[in-house]
Amino acid sequence: MISKISKEKQILKESYDKRNQNVINTKNLMDNMMNYRLSELNKSRTEQYLNNVKEFKKKGSFDMNLINQKVSPTSKSPSRSFQSLQEQRDREFWKELDDILYELDND
Repeated sequence: MISKISKEKQILKESYDKRNQNVINTKNLMDNMMNYRLSELNKSRTEQYLNNVKEFKKKGSFDMNLINQKVSPTSKSPSRSFQSLQEQRDREFWKELDDILYELDND
């Protein structure tokens, strides 16, 4: 009876060792795949960075046409960039009214 229990224990131990070995092999395989993926990603990013650097070097760092410009390229436009909707409607109304009066005067 003792030998039978020990034999069962032996079988159980062997199966556990095989499962444990499979888990370890699977983990190693996944780690290798992840390392490969990260290295490929790093390679592609480095390549893209170097390509961008080449493109930036081809372009000039300053547009020479801006030197003779009277107004600073960063200055604000004198016109307002935003009008309220009511102001815009008022302007359109008065402009249309002026156009109608002009046409009536010329007929």
